[in-house]
Amino acid sequence: AAQRRDDLGGGAPLILDAACGTGASSVQLALQNPDCFVIGVDQSSDRLATEKGALPQNLHLARADLVDFWRLLADRGVRLERHCLFYPNPWPK
Repeated sequence: AAQRRDDLGGGAPLILDAACGTGASSVQLALQNPDCFVIGVDQSSDRLATEKGALPQNLHLARADLVDFWRLLADRGVRLERHCLFYPNPWPK
């Protein structure tokens, strides 16, 4: 189901964790930036499903192709507070 931008984070500054893998980096970003809303995007539903436990309220994990996701953000004029791409995955610990 498609969600409106206001439904994700209520207009809070947006952080995109591109190719987030399991979402562990996204969880850390959300915990370290409680005033922002974090979207972790990965194309693998298997990897995204490995993040266990309750997710922070300011985090949404999404399965999507990054090229399509970036294009949709650009088409809608969405401005990011921060754009993260941790590769190889030295996510913020």
